[in-house]
Parts: sequence; structure tokens; C-alpha cells
Amino acid sequence: MKVLYVAVMSGFALIFSVIKYQRKMYVRSMQLKCSVIRILNTVKYSKPQYPQQIDSQKVIFDTNKALDYFNTQLSKYGFGSCGPRGFLGTFTSHLMLEKDLGDYFDSSTIIFPSFASVIESALITILPDFVICFKNCSPEILRLSESQKVISISSAEFVSQLFSPELTQLLSLKMNAWVVFDSTSLSVELLNVCSKFKLRTIMNEKGFLQLGKCKKGTVEEINEDAETKISNRDIDLIAVSFEEVFGIPGGACSGSLIHVGNMRIAAPSYCFSSSQSPSLIAVIRWMMRDILIQ
Repeated sequence: MKVLYVAVMSGFALIFSVIKYQRKMYVRSMQLKCSVIRILNTVKYSKPQYPQQIDSQKVIFDTNKALDYFNTQLSKYGFGSCGPRGFLGTFTSHLMLEKDLGDYFDSSTIIFPSFASVIESALITILPDFVICFKNCSPEILRLSESQKVISISSAEFVSQLFSPELTQLLSLKMNAWVVFDSTSLSVELLNVCSKFKLRTIMNEKGFLQLGKCKKGTVEEINEDAETKISNRDIDLIAVSFEEVFGIPGGACSGSLIHVGNMRIAAPSYCFSSSQSPSLIAVIRWMMRDILIQ
């Protein structure tokens, strides 16, 4: 009996020591991963080139405080997710970040575990008849050109291409057509043309927390010098990358409540991919607030 008791207690001690060691390794690995944030202190983000010359600027926040905050959240939530968002993978930090992003873009917002799947997930739930995709844009958009429903054209030739026989025939059928582009191509003229031809729009926001007087993005930057003002609501869906700004995997999509609701129900990467660690999501919220306060 005594031998059995010693064996059981030794087994429990071994299990607890393994768990403690794994947690220590998780903490160290995440601290190393989060140290990527420090790179943002030296990386410059180039603003889109509008008619006037714009200097580049830095996205800077206190990385030491960010790492301290991360350690606090790590002790609260631990590391790892709890399955997909639709199945026990939603924590308070996920909901609060979606609320903060919704206030930022003035529209409903959904976050994804990887930015690479944001635009694709949006298109899957939209089920467009065809998509117009600009050339020389981000990889997340270029990969769409593999589909037979995608028509790739040059942003400079966008208006003239709309009058080509192929597109004229498609547009005459009043099909569900979408235009996907980077925010570097955004202009008042582009939105006016899309509105005239009843084309819906998806924009990959490259100026998230970087452009504009109040860091409100590309739309605010354009409105500073434009006679005709535009708003984020003039764009049907806006995709943003956490990886480019925070060095943390993930992305988000903002738009109407109907589109965002459809993505929560039918977007594969939302329904079947593990959610981001709530600790990392909490850090993204902290850094976002810190940048906006500056």
C-alpha cells in the first residue's frame, strides 16, 4: 500500500512539474514573439502617394509597457485559445476589441485569426458573380486572381476598362459585382465610379492607425485636402491587418451589420479556425488605445 501511495504521489509530482515547465516555456516563447513589437519603433510606414508629397511617419508606442501589460494578461488568461470563435473560442477581450474597432470605423467589425483569410472569407459569404481586382496590390488580393470569377485590371485603367465589351456585358446583366483594392488606390473618383456602375467595394486598409491627423486611416487623410468628403461607410467592407501594425497575427473586417453577421455564420476561417489567444487580443487593444492617445 505504501509503495502504491509513493508511486501515485510521484506521478502527480511529475505531471505538475511538466505542466509548470510547459507554462514557463509558453511564457518565454510568447515574450520572444511579442518582442517583435519592438521592431515597430524603428520601422517606417510609407504613406500612400497622393498628388501632394507626404513624408513617412512612425507608429510608436511604449513597447516596455506593452510587454508588461502582456505578462499581466498572460497570468489572467494563460496562453492559447479555446477553439473557434463560434465554439467556445470567444472571450471578453475578443468582444471588446471588436467594439473598439467598430467605434474606430463607425461600423460593425469581426476579427479573424489570420489576415490572409479576411478578404477571402468576406467574398465566400458574399457570393459575388464576379470580382474586379487591381494589379500590383497586396498578396492577400493577388491570390484572388486564381479564381475564374476574378478579373484583374490596372488601377490606372480602371475607368476605361469598365467600358470594355467584356465588362460592359457583365454590368448590363446587373450582376453582383465587387471591386477589391488597396487603400493606396482609394480616391473620391474611384468611389464615384463604383457608385455609378453599382459596384460594391472591399478595401485593404494600409493606413490603419497610421494616416490622418487623428490616426483614423486613409479616409481621414484624403479628407484633409479633398473638397468632396468621404467616409468609411462609403466603402462596403474594410479589411485591416494586425500583423502589419502590431506584429501579432490576425486581422479584422468592418462593414454593415448584415455582411459581418453573414461572416460570423459562414466564414470558414472564423467558424473553424482557433481564435487568437485572448492575451494577445488584450495587448492589441492596449496598443491601439496607446497609439490613438498619442
